[in-house]
Amino acid sequence: MLADALDYLYHKFTEANEIKTAIINGDEYSKTKLNLIRPYYPKCEKLVVHSLTMLVEMVKHELSENHAFPLIVSIRDNEFVSVYSALDPNSDRELILECSAVTPNIPFGMAVSPEQMIIQLLTNFEQTENCTNLQTLLSSIVVDQKVEVSDDGFTQKVTTQNGAQIKNTVTINPLVRLTPFRTFRECEQPTQMFLIRLKENGNVYLIDADGGSYLKHCMDNIRDYLIAQLAEEIKEGKVIVG
Repeated sequence: MLADALDYLYHKFTEANEIKTAIINGDEYSKTKLNLIRPYYPKCEKLVVHSLTMLVEMVKHELSENHAFPLIVSIRDNEFVSVYSALDPNSDRELILECSAVTPNIPFGMAVSPEQMIIQLLTNFEQTENCTNLQTLLSSIVVDQKVEVSDDGFTQKVTTQNGAQIKNTVTINPLVRLTPFRTFRECEQPTQMFLIRLKENGNVYLIDADGGSYLKHCMDNIRDYLIAQLAEEIKEGKVIVG
């Protein structure tokens, strides 16, 4: 009696776990839901760094580790670079390293006071002649009590009036070339065109006017730097930069 019960349960279990298939219109289908059991390949924990110098050192170090090669150094934009392994037998890539630039928060396209804009120009831009001239212009607005703006669509005329009622009119070219800190410090910073707008209350707007071309310029500079620093590893086929 017990043997019969065990035999019955065994056959039910075997039947339940039997993979049954059906042929429909020439295609074979399974009546059982199947889950793929893939081989396990250990992966490292992602490391985050904040300079290209450290990224280069870590890439050279990781070449001695058990990764699938070549390593792929992917430049995502002006502030982020990721390092992946090649495909493993499961067709997975391992994210080994992420590098993010430490860049200042510059209020592009936002209204700020002349004093705040001068601070931004002094601390977050390369001190070029254009940058110095813009600082001088904004300084004249800071000390005045009243600002009048005349705008013809091509230039702005700013008339400032101080406490002695003496007026001074300055014509501002709307476009100016400046070099903000927008990418890794190991690379050349992008010089780009900006639109300068002043309002009646003295607030200043600094607006990107290069159509986003600075982004490609930054990415090209990052790529050039990495190719130069990893030239030997690239030549040996151990690293791809792109």
